[in-house]
Amino acid sequence: MRVCRLLNKEGKKELIRAYHVNEFSVVWLSNWDYYERPNRKQAPKRYCKNIITFDIESTTLKEQKVGFMYIWTMCIDGYLIYGDTWRQWLDFMDRLADWFECDNQTRLVCWIQNLAFETQFMKDFLHDAFGDCEVFATDKRKPIKFIVPDKGLEFRCTYRLSNMNLAAMAKNELDVEHLKLVGDLDYSKIRVPGCKLSIQEFSYCGSDTVVLYEWVKARLKEYKDDFFSIPVTSTGYVRRDLRAATKKDRRYRDYFKKNLMTEDVYTMLKEAGRGGNTHANRHYVGRIMKNIDSFDETSAYIFALFKKYPITKFTRYGKPVNVEEFKRLKTKYCMLFRIVLDNPRVKPGVPMPYIPVAKLTNKGRCGKVVNDNGRVLAMQDGGQIYLTVTELDFDIILNEYDFDHVAIYDVYTARKGYLPRCIRDELLKYFREKCELKIKIKKKEAALDVAISSERKKELRAELAELLYYYQKAKNRLNSIFGLMYTDPVRDLYEIDEEANWKDVQKANIAEALEKYNTSYNSYLVYAHGVYCTAYARDLLERVIEATGQGKNLCLYCDTDSSKCLLADFEPINKLNEEIKKEAEKIGAYVDVEGQRFYLGVLEHETKRSKYSGFITQGAKKYAYTDKDGLHVTVSGVVKAKAPKELKSLDNFKVGFVFRAAGGNTLVYNDEGIHTIEVNGVKIETASNAAILEDTYTIGHTHEYERIINLYAEKF
Repeated sequence: MRVCRLLNKEGKKELIRAYHVNEFSVVWLSNWDYYERPNRKQAPKRYCKNIITFDIESTTLKEQKVGFMYIWTMCIDGYLIYGDTWRQWLDFMDRLADWFECDNQTRLVCWIQNLAFETQFMKDFLHDAFGDCEVFATDKRKPIKFIVPDKGLEFRCTYRLSNMNLAAMAKNELDVEHLKLVGDLDYSKIRVPGCKLSIQEFSYCGSDTVVLYEWVKARLKEYKDDFFSIPVTSTGYVRRDLRAATKKDRRYRDYFKKNLMTEDVYTMLKEAGRGGNTHANRHYVGRIMKNIDSFDETSAYIFALFKKYPITKFTRYGKPVNVEEFKRLKTKYCMLFRIVLDNPRVKPGVPMPYIPVAKLTNKGRCGKVVNDNGRVLAMQDGGQIYLTVTELDFDIILNEYDFDHVAIYDVYTARKGYLPRCIRDELLKYFREKCELKIKIKKKEAALDVAISSERKKELRAELAELLYYYQKAKNRLNSIFGLMYTDPVRDLYEIDEEANWKDVQKANIAEALEKYNTSYNSYLVYAHGVYCTAYARDLLERVIEATGQGKNLCLYCDTDSSKCLLADFEPINKLNEEIKKEAEKIGAYVDVEGQRFYLGVLEHETKRSKYSGFITQGAKKYAYTDKDGLHVTVSGVVKAKAPKELKSLDNFKVGFVFRAAGGNTLVYNDEGIHTIEVNGVKIETASNAAILEDTYTIGHTHEYERIINLYAEKF
């Protein structure tokens, strides 16, 4: 037995016992109770109520690029257990499954924070000991569930459920008592099974499973869930709320059926669908700009869902369509169609081109595209581009591009109308909750400012922390709605074979997948609505870009629902906000809370109190700025918390700068089967594994982007 030293949320250290697996008896686990669903058509029929969490620590041999486990920990009903080898763990899991009489109908759930990582190490051992395994995965090597049916073991991923790292989970979940320990384990040190760990090192290992145990317990309690009802991903909470809302509407099932897709329509929606609009103004890339304003839209995707959507099936429009006919049709219908543009080129005064190179359906045979960081700027040889669009996209293209000729074909139309009231009411409920909490937080902060006694201040801080916790949850729910609405009903299959190795992806049969989705009573969302949600969000962002200086070449950077600009002119910005408010009034996209009206979609002046003193971008998802709080860095693939310390100054944010400490890690996967290696004289039984290697990130441009930047720098 060892002692594990934990840190509670008050900053005090606490000691708990940790039992070596050979010291622990499963007889101590007397909670024989189950969540039962005997009428379920599929397995399992019941789950053991015991909460079990599991974690490993591994060492990487950098030269060989292989990893191996040297300690594992589990927390079961509050008991902390540890071991050194996979055989110890397998024997213990066998004893647990036998003790609770588990099989494919009665399962034991084990929660793992990063299931993708642990699966790579344990899959060969589980298969060897207990037989065939199954996975439920969203991508190769990204399981959400890993199941050993014959032994009744089911491993689930808590990261996919929380969408947060463990430190954030511990900090943000209200009823978690302890914090994850950080910084107490030097990962560069080679450790082997059975090595002597200091109390700090051992406590670091043990705290992970204890904190995760407390988090699962708190999450089940908060949402009144059991192992059948708890979602598998973070969007699942909103998914079931919306599903429950639609089930209360007797007419909703008929509405869903009216929006069913054919295979052709699905294919076109897939081609037309894209995410948020993120781009950097080519005229300013690589330049440090001073006194910059930043504007954010309020819940942009939720505002988009109050617009008019396709409320019937898309059906083919038989007549030829030209631009004039298009303008007439779009007032009455949602439109989905393909276009061919001859020699497209961006109009003067458009620094944020709209057409993405990645969405061209004739990519590779369209001629030479002048590529502005992933966007079509022009054609070098006057070639053609093919694209599938909605009427919203085509309007933006007509506004931003000149071309020699346009052909419109494969036109599908659907009646246009608002989403069912049951969905819009549920969205407003989330928005109202966020606004109510915002008001309460302001009141509590004001009370804290004037509080005199230390006891009263302590009480107010605790109350404020609780409000901030619920506010973040409300915010997360709102933010997850877009991902929910844009869920693809056709999914490729990711499986493991009879040797527990990942198979090559099996492409989904679109017709079969759509038939299954269309006939399932669990299906209730319309894929076209997700495609249109992002289109409306991009449409609103175009208005924001225009208001913040696109025509005057003052908009520096845009990203989904925000714009950063130079010399903000508040006349067009205020005008746009008034237009949005009027529209919100008309379509009901607002809530009233304590005499205040909160509108969806309006622009908030993020830098109202203090502008960015400096701002620089090197392209989409690559920028840095300074404000009153110091230096901030946002680069896709770079650790945000570490980047400012390493960058030091905006002057260093240039092509060729290498992030090392903030470069993060990369995983190298090895699929090797069970075998023995020798490290520092110790023989270690290992199997498939993942090596954690330090990575770097170098700021860079493609040759073409560099050429475009230099070309426009001359015109600056």
